[in-house]
Amino acid sequence: MLWGAGLPLEADADDRNFKVAFLDVGLMQNLCGLRGEALLAEDLLSLHSGALAEQFVGQELVAGAEPSERPALHYWAREARTSNAEVDYLVAHGSRVFPLEVKSGKTGSLRSMHLFLKQYGAACGIRVAQQPLGYEPPVVSTPLYAIESLGRLVSEAMGRG
Repeated sequence: MLWGAGLPLEADADDRNFKVAFLDVGLMQNLCGLRGEALLAEDLLSLHSGALAEQFVGQELVAGAEPSERPALHYWAREARTSNAEVDYLVAHGSRVFPLEVKSGKTGSLRSMHLFLKQYGAACGIRVAQQPLGYEPPVVSTPLYAIESLGRLVSEAMGRG
């Protein structure tokens, strides 16, 4: 997994900084010791501190890549003496880069996302959480089931904003 903030996302990538993502949620589930009954939990996003949901979103982003492009996942991290920040994924759509955060709780300040938005002038961010589909500028909120429609959702949000 690479990190970067501009297009193409690979331009700022640093192979020394990476996050591990499995090719399949089942592989991650097995490695973490999660059994099948855990997936029946009412709050899927909270399983393993949200790691399962983050894995699922990464898997969907790779699956939704253009067939002519090599699928890759990107994230953003800033390490500073006073505060560190990390955005789970960066999503390229058209000529823009959008930060995407997977949240396991219903609330959250999205501090890292807002820092990214301010630092890079991104038009909006994407939050995947247990909230209904919506747009409250500058954040598009989407539940897990709508990840495959992410491009359309961002386009619609940008058309309104």
